[in-house]
Amino acid sequence: ATITITTSHAGGWGDTSKIAVLPRRAHTPVTRVNDSTIALVLAPSDLGWKVSIESPWQIAPSAPGQPIVVQHSLMIFADPLSSGADPTRATTANAGTSPANTDGSEDIHGVGFGSGGVLRFDAGYHDLGGQMPLGANISTVFIAGGAWLSGGFITTNGSQQVTIVGRGVVSGSAAPFLPGPAGSKCYYNGSYCWSLVNLDNGAGHVISGVVLHDPPKYYFRTYAPNATVRGVKMVGAWPFNTDGVVTGANGLVTDTFIRSNDDSVKLFSSGMTVSNVTVWQMSNGGVFQLGWWTSHSQSSITVRDITLLRAEWRPNPGWESTHDTNDAIVDLRGPDASTGVYSIADITWERIGIETPIVGGGFVKVNLSQASGTVNRLKFRDVFLPNRMESSVYIARGQTLQGWAFTNLVVNGTCAGSATAAGFVSSPPDATFACPSCEDP
Repeated sequence: ATITITTSHAGGWGDTSKIAVLPRRAHTPVTRVNDSTIALVLAPSDLGWKVSIESPWQIAPSAPGQPIVVQHSLMIFADPLSSGADPTRATTANAGTSPANTDGSEDIHGVGFGSGGVLRFDAGYHDLGGQMPLGANISTVFIAGGAWLSGGFITTNGSQQVTIVGRGVVSGSAAPFLPGPAGSKCYYNGSYCWSLVNLDNGAGHVISGVVLHDPPKYYFRTYAPNATVRGVKMVGAWPFNTDGVVTGANGLVTDTFIRSNDDSVKLFSSGMTVSNVTVWQMSNGGVFQLGWWTSHSQSSITVRDITLLRAEWRPNPGWESTHDTNDAIVDLRGPDASTGVYSIADITWERIGIETPIVGGGFVKVNLSQASGTVNRLKFRDVFLPNRMESSVYIARGQTLQGWAFTNLVVNGTCAGSATAAGFVSSPPDATFACPSCEDP
């Protein structure tokens, strides 16, 4: 597909040879149409594309030791084609009713409509008045392309399974940022519980295709089992603590873009799979977080085919060159108190690519100085770092960290055959580093 982009920037696009298109594997040649217009060709992809267009005038000036920040970012999302009949033909929003054309054959991203009530939002502006409860009579929320929903959603009945699907936008931009929990109540400011979309209650939920915008805290949270996050675009995370996504046991996060200003993906539940995800990490948080609270127990997690476009970690003001302990691609922050107990095992990362050099933060950071327990058999294979990043594993009492393995960990074009070459200032005692094949895709 050929895409043309016109800018109103006074200097136009400038030298097209200096325009970067990320990820680079998209193989998108940029051609000049005129001073203000460029064209590029997106390579065929069954999964669509999440692409960043970056020219020199979009890059903010930065001092030495500071990250490069794209001040005027431009993202292009090319979704795979929808199959089945066009589900946008209905003209009204219906709660608890099924439009006549919703016959189960229509889908987006391969997600079929449920058999129960459908809550439908057609193109236009819709004020939800905060976080709308999804009652037991709602099985499907359809958000058409061109629909802008001011507000979010929350499940209320533990027996229901909900599908949220479409091409529209769910935005929290009208909501104030949420403070910490007040007592045992989940709701903040009388309107939101933890995240823009909260599907904690129920099981087997699906959210597919939509844009989640400017969340008042997390973008998406569910601790319900067997949830699927597919083809979702998460953008506009301006304050800190705007985490990306967390799922319950056996959750799937796939074909998704996350631009977060805290932990992008929380690997807190056993059986999770994260695949074909593109991340733009802002100045706060880890890309993959393994644990922060007092205790964690999770295992059998697979993370594969991940693209990290940028990480904007920067030194803490007044702390010279120090960075937050959770500024890392893989982070286990650990508890603040000495009562923590962790049991983490059998997590695999494979085919992880970082598109741009990272000034601050680390590749792996583990801090169990205040916890006991085990973190065993973490496996990393085919990880490509554009520059050396400091990694560290700090332990103090009663921990067992065994069976860590790094295979084809490539740092600045060279496979790391040791902990030192990989950038570890401290590492698990029996960690292995192997280089059977080092071909950067």
